Amino acid sequence: MVNTSKKEADMSQHEEEIKRRMIEALRARSREKYLKTRQEKIVAQLRDSLLDEKFLFEGEKLSKREEQEIAYKRKVYEIAVKMNTKDSDNYYQIPEDERAKVALERDKALQVTFRL
Repeated sequence: MVNTSKKEADMSQHEEEIKRRMIEALRARSREKYLKTRQEKIVAQLRDSLLDEKFLFEGEKLSKREEQEIAYKRKVYEIAVKMNTKDSDNYYQIPEDERAKVALERDKALQVTFRL
């Protein structure tokens, strides 16, 4: 009887550890996804801001500070775009439809590993 309760306690501890690891893995994946969408959103906002400024101030005389701000934004935007394209050029990327299959297989493996 004492042996059974010890086994149950060990199993309970093991299950808690598995749940903790799974939660950590899910948090990490969620954070990566959030940061990627956030970066895309910020780059899109910067692009839109540059287009607005071009449309609104084209042909207008701007102060030196305004010109510097626009030049700075343009440089930041160019670097961000170059970083995104450079990332895709530096290593092999799985095609988008294959990514979905890989993610599904990884999720199934996690479920089997963590017995969900």
